[in-house]
Amino acid sequence: MRIAFIIILIFLKWNCFGQIFKSNQFKPFPVSEFNGDQWNQSPPYNKSFAVAIVKGGLQISKNQAPEGFKQVQLNTGTFLAMDLGEWGGALYYLPNDTSKRKFLVNGESQDVNSNFPMIGVPKIPSISRFYKKKLLRVLYGNISDFTPYSDSTFLIAEGNLPTDINNKAPGALYKLFVKSDGFNYSKIADIHDSSGKIATYKDFIFSTTFQGFYSVNNGKVEMLFDNLFWKWLNPNSIVAINEHHIYVGMYGGYAEIDAVKKRLIFYKYKAE
Repeated sequence: MRIAFIIILIFLKWNCFGQIFKSNQFKPFPVSEFNGDQWNQSPPYNKSFAVAIVKGGLQISKNQAPEGFKQVQLNTGTFLAMDLGEWGGALYYLPNDTSKRKFLVNGESQDVNSNFPMIGVPKIPSISRFYKKKLLRVLYGNISDFTPYSDSTFLIAEGNLPTDINNKAPGALYKLFVKSDGFNYSKIADIHDSSGKIATYKDFIFSTTFQGFYSVNNGKVEMLFDNLFWKWLNPNSIVAINEHHIYVGMYGGYAEIDAVKKRLIFYKYKAE
């Protein structure tokens, strides 16, 4: 049975996009000249930029979303994806019907009995309603992204940051299916680096990782870039207009990627 539901993405402060910027406020910057020691200095590496597709084109804005949380609201409840780094994380579900205390997760009955993990969580008004509620833990792990894929289907990116910035920690991508009585999820790809943000175009899934960029097509995983500069700049968003125009928002500016030609250009903000 198909399930009709309304999806509302809530990027924490209910609006992760602030001031809008024009493309001429950025300039190409040679990645080879990037110095990791610059990332936490100002300007422009103290300013984070988010990307989105608006009316078929790229929109660049000030990123206002706190790191580590993402809400997706259905008409039956709300998913909360959490990535708390060393404190762990999970994908939780808060049903609107508080009398419903059991769901099937991959065919097994699970109780709605998990407490919100307050350790390591900053006080954020937009998720305060979860603090004292009992939640269903759908999947354990640091969930770096959670996004709609198709009708009743979502994509999950999971991964842990390495203990050493020069090393890698494994990640994975999952598909989650929403059913009338619960949820089924399955792994669709192993990523040999901590998974970050994900976007789709046709049958392709594009994923940032801690140090690289990957594509997944019908289960085939391809690493397009490795040892990237952005491990210092914390990518926060990704959109794909097509295979030639993929954009990643981060501290200091944004990147444009051509997955076919395997070309990456970093556009650095022209500091005021």
